[in-house]
Amino acid sequence: RHGVDACVTLAEILKDVEDREGDRLLRGSTLPLSWGRNRALGLVTATYLVLAILTPLPYRYGIYGMAYLAGVLLLDILLACVLVALWRGRSPHRYRRLGELLKAGMVLGLFAILLGGF
Repeated sequence: RHGVDACVTLAEILKDVEDREGDRLLRGSTLPLSWGRNRALGLVTATYLVLAILTPLPYRYGIYGMAYLAGVLLLDILLACVLVALWRGRSPHRYRRLGELLKAGMVLGLFAILLGGF
């Protein structure tokens, strides 16, 4: 549950990076405006890297089965692709698309947990 909460929060930070110029005009108070784009993206990157390292542990300790492992390995591949793309461009369209992929990753992670008993 906490992992899903963290993913939602990180996807929102990415959305704030996408909307940075509009937030600046409206004098918004968001993490990307306070910390800067690179530091905000660094937080997103570091957190998702930790997530990718930790996701196989429930399988390793026998909490979930092979279906879970297959799902989280797909999720980890998706996360790696998103993180590489995150640093390659600065267009709002790119951030929007990557945010959508992260949300799809959250759904994939939830399915992995649901299937974990098999």
